[in-house]
Amino acid sequence: MKNYKPKIAITGYRGVIGSEFVKLYKKNFEFIFFKEDIRKKNLVKKWIKKNKPNFVIHLAAKVEVKDVNANKRLANEINYIGTKNLVDAIKFYKLKPWFFFASSSHVYNFSKHKITEKSKTNPITYYGSLKLKTENYLFKNKNKLNICIGRIFSFTHPKQNEKYFVPSIFSKLIKNKELDLKNLNKECRDFLSVDDICKAIKLLLDNKYKGTLNICSSKSINLGKIARYLIFKLFRKKINSKINNNVKINKLIGSNRKLKIIGFNPTKNIYQILDNFIKEKTNYLKNI
Repeated sequence: MKNYKPKIAITGYRGVIGSEFVKLYKKNFEFIFFKEDIRKKNLVKKWIKKNKPNFVIHLAAKVEVKDVNANKRLANEINYIGTKNLVDAIKFYKLKPWFFFASSSHVYNFSKHKITEKSKTNPITYYGSLKLKTENYLFKNKNKLNICIGRIFSFTHPKQNEKYFVPSIFSKLIKNKELDLKNLNKECRDFLSVDDICKAIKLLLDNKYKGTLNICSSKSINLGKIARYLIFKLFRKKINSKINNNVKINKLIGSNRKLKIIGFNPTKNIYQILDNFIKEKTNYLKNI
């Protein structure tokens, strides 16, 4: 007799988080992949009707900020309308799976203090405004669905393209392009490894958690410091670039207190994340 595996309907499974989640937990769950265009309501309905999932992990989105800004209409159709199609299909067939929505720290604005789930939402990007718009639609349906919203803070991975922060810095360095360390010193972010993000989502799923949580390390890292670390690791060269404490620093650092209460504990710090990124990227470059 086969062991029963809960069915997880997953969108965005080809993305960084989605592909890693499937790789980590393919023995735990039966994954049902959405391979169609999420903007097409009939295809979404057909998929939900056929599979009747126990859990839904919704990761599909247009993410990169510059791409979103360049095509706001398309981003709205994928990020907002696509989610609406998914929720409406679940409601139409009167299902009530646990529903995880991957939101973002971009729903917040910069803050001197660690941002909690009760902090004011004030999107800093159009991408963030779409995430908040989608969250608000989900809140309207919270009595009809078991909704969990994970506001994911910064992360990096070798699969990311050069439009993202760490890959862009890495690319500039190996191409001997100059970095603007002075401006990078003015920014602080909160990085979590992709594996830890996946573990957080699994923990939320196991607990069938309902509500909104930050998925973050709760640790601040200066972007200039990240750049200097990459320079040192790649070229064994130390760069002195002092952070001016009199200059305003834009901080986007989350509090993961709510997540830790249910058992979450990050396993990798920013330097381990960067070391893994460098190792995989340099190996890839050697083989092309």
